[in-house]
Amino acid sequence: MLPALFLAFLQRWHRGTLPYAYQDQGMDEAVAHAICDAADPVAALCADAGLWGPIAGDARLVDAVRRASGRVASFIGDKA
Repeated sequence: MLPALFLAFLQRWHRGTLPYAYQDQGMDEAVAHAICDAADPVAALCADAGLWGPIAGDARLVDAVRRASGRVASFIGDKA
C-alpha cells in the first residue's frame, strides 16, 4: 500500500498540485518525472532498481502495487 500511496503523491507533485514545495534527497527529480510521464507509471515505479534493488520489475511486485494503486485511487478519488 505504501508504494501506491507514494506513487499517488509523486503524481500530484508532478502535476504541481501539492500545496508546498517537495524535495526528495533520495530520488532524482528527473527520474520521478519520468515515472509519472511513463505510459504505465506503476510499472515504471516498480522497475526502479534504486527503490527496489533485486526485485525491481518483478511481476509480483508490479501486480501488488497495481492492485494497491486501484485502492488508493478509490480512497483519494483520483484516477491518475
